Amino acid sequence: EYHYSSLKLYETLGDKEGIDITLNNIAFIYQEQKDNEKALEFYNKSLAITREIEDVVSEAYVLTNMGDIYVLQKKFEEALLNYNKSLEIRNTIGDKEGVATTYQSIGDLYIFISNTDTARVYIEKALKIREEIGDLEGMSYSLNSISKLLLKNEKYDEAEKLAKRAYELSIKIGFPLNISSTSKLLSIIYEKQGDGLKDLEMYKLHVEMENKIHNEAIEKSLIKTQTQYEYEKQKTIDDLENEKQIAIEHHIAQQ
Repeated sequence: EYHYSSLKLYETLGDKEGIDITLNNIAFIYQEQKDNEKALEFYNKSLAITREIEDVVSEAYVLTNMGDIYVLQKKFEEALLNYNKSLEIRNTIGDKEGVATTYQSIGDLYIFISNTDTARVYIEKALKIREEIGDLEGMSYSLNSISKLLLKNEKYDEAEKLAKRAYELSIKIGFPLNISSTSKLLSIIYEKQGDGLKDLEMYKLHVEMENKIHNEAIEKSLIKTQTQYEYEKQKTIDDLENEKQIAIEHHIAQQ
């Protein structure tokens, strides 16, 4: 409701940059809620605005997000088309972090369609850039992805080596989601290697992080609910005050 109100305000003001940002926010919320059709609807609206105001940074962002949705919808040609357009823009403007993100997305697409060799080529490109710019979270994600590919091909020792690097980076940055993902992968690898103690250790850590993520999500939900309540309460008070003022003005006008 807040974003829709903001959108209406920006449209009234003719603030196209504000419209673009708000459309993106709404689209992202729908994407997080797995409502892909609504997300695409708002991303397409945003895309039209970004091109109108020539905001290439936002355009590349939108194209990549749309590509991610097309992958989930198994519209792989459309996804790849969007990724390549985004990649072209990001290379042109020198957005290394964005280029790495798009390479990773293309790699994830090829994983989705079981083309592991091509997937690894793109993910390694993403990893190389992320190492150059010091993107620790991105490095952890890329290393995790390559490790999974090696695990799938039963190359357990190589998979363990990369998964350990991903895990160490995850611990360093301290993000529960990354720690959960890397510890789960290591647990599977240790199980394949027959190392029950390490398998159990990593699995326990994975469960611990999942519980932490769940609890944080509940806390955020409660805060959101409280904020929404306060907003609606204040809006009701403001509406009553406005109605009262209108009634007074109407009464004065009749005298």
